[in-house]
Amino acid sequence: MDKNKKLVSFDHDIIGHKRILKLLENSIQMNRLSHAYLLVGPKHIGKTKVAWEFVKKLLKSSGQVSKLHLKSHPDIYVISEDKIIKIDQIRELRHRLNLKPVVSPYKICIIENAELMDKEAGNALLKTLEEPPGQAILILTAQNEKQLLPTLCSRCEILKFQVVSSDLIREALCIRGINPIQTEKIVEQSIGRPGLAIQACNHPETIKEYEQIEKDLEDVTRQNLVFRFNYINKISDDESLVKKILDVWLVFFRKAILARRIGEKASISHLFSQYSTGKIYEIMRRIAETKNLLKLNINLRLVLENLVLMF
Repeated sequence: MDKNKKLVSFDHDIIGHKRILKLLENSIQMNRLSHAYLLVGPKHIGKTKVAWEFVKKLLKSSGQVSKLHLKSHPDIYVISEDKIIKIDQIRELRHRLNLKPVVSPYKICIIENAELMDKEAGNALLKTLEEPPGQAILILTAQNEKQLLPTLCSRCEILKFQVVSSDLIREALCIRGINPIQTEKIVEQSIGRPGLAIQACNHPETIKEYEQIEKDLEDVTRQNLVFRFNYINKISDDESLVKKILDVWLVFFRKAILARRIGEKASISHLFSQYSTGKIYEIMRRIAETKNLLKLNINLRLVLENLVLMF
C-alpha cells in the first residue's frame, strides 16, 4: 500500500455494521470496487445510512456534505420509492450511467427499496448489470433479496446487515446525551435497528406514539371482533398512520419471539398464553404481506380486517 495514500474512514455516526464498513473502506483503499452492491436487511437497520456514507467516500466529499446536497450532485442519480419502481425510471438510470462523470471519478446510481421494481424494471436493470459502463457504480438497498431476480442478485456484491446489539445502541445514545430512562425505552423499542433509535432521539414524541400503538395492539389481541373492526374503521382512512402501526406491530411480535427465546415473559405474558410461537410467526408474515399490499390500489379497510381476524 502507498504510505502517502490517505486512509479511508467512515463516519463514526454510524451505529454498528463494522464488518461491512471495513469491507467498503478496503474496497476503496485498494481500488477493488464492484460495479454493483446490494445492501440487504430490515427496515431502519442502517442500509441507507451506510450507502450514502459510501457515496461520500467514493466522491471524496467531506463528512459535512448532506444527503440532500448529494442528491443534487451531477454524478449521482437516485431512485427512491415507496410504491412500484417502473421501467422508465430504470431507462433513465441506464442513460445517466452511460454519461461520462462530470466532476467525480464515478457515475453513481442508487436504488432504494429495489424490491419494488416490477418485472420489466428488474429485467431492464439486469441488462445494465450484465454490461456495466466502466465508470459506473450501482448501489441497491432491499429488505429481502428473495424479492429480486436471482440473476440480478448474482451480479451484485451482497452485503447483509444484521441487527445491532443493544449495548452498541445504548452506547451511541449515551454519547448523544440521552438520559438513561429514555435510553432504555429507545433500546427496547428499536430491537437492534439503529434507524429506529435515531428516529426516537430526533423525535421524542415517537416514543409515546409507539407506546400508544403497542397498547392499542394489546387491546386488539384481547378483544372481540366488534372491537377489532371498530379499531380498523378508526385508522383505515389514514394510510401513513396504518404504515406506522404495521411497523410497530411487527416490532411488537418480534419482541414476543425474542422474549420467548430468552425466557422473559412478564411484559407480554398474554401473548405466551394466547399464541404459540408458530402462530406469532404466521401473524408476522401476514403483517409483512399487508405492508406489501399497501403499495397497490387496494381496499385498505378490508385488508386490515382480514389481518386482525388472525389475532
